[in-house]
Amino acid sequence: GLLSNSNDGIAGSGGKSRGCPQLRGVSMNKVLLSQIEFDAVLDLAWSGKASGPGSLDFTISIQGPVQDTRELPMDTKARPTVPVRITDSSSEVSLLFTVQDLAGHCKTTSATFTQYVYPKHIPLAPLLTVFVFAPLTKEVHFSLGLGGLIGTLILERYNLWLAFLRYYDTALVTTLTGSFAKIILFMWLLGGVAGA
Repeated sequence: GLLSNSNDGIAGSGGKSRGCPQLRGVSMNKVLLSQIEFDAVLDLAWSGKASGPGSLDFTISIQGPVQDTRELPMDTKARPTVPVRITDSSSEVSLLFTVQDLAGHCKTTSATFTQYVYPKHIPLAPLLTVFVFAPLTKEVHFSLGLGGLIGTLILERYNLWLAFLRYYDTALVTTLTGSFAKIILFMWLLGGVAGA
């Protein structure tokens, strides 16, 4: 967006005033891993007028178990992104995102984001399960199924019953009918060759 030098706030496309930001919420990926950088998408609503003259420069700060807690300059587009690297894992993490105007013309606005964060190397568990069980059992299909079940178990936070239900009710059906169907077909063919 364009910065305005009047008390009209930030000018949007076509010169219309966008006013001051109101942080309505924050969204991130469904699965967050510790020590891996993800983009947080800020949901902003622009309203009202700035309370004084001058250009409006906004910053975003993040409080919580993140690697970088300094204030970052905020892009003035409708859904700006902010890089976040969470340091905790295997727990529910709450982050407080705060948007403020450096000149003090707009009120400070904030939103909380809460989500479970998995350890950094946990995505390797299903793959390692397949690599270990396929040669031991000489059953590629069984190993792939077990790897998928282990992955679902991790996503369901180690609740075996929910993982079992999710895997056979949703995950397996979605995988077989979705974009991974070609991968599954390839693995079945590989299993047929390995079993011969």
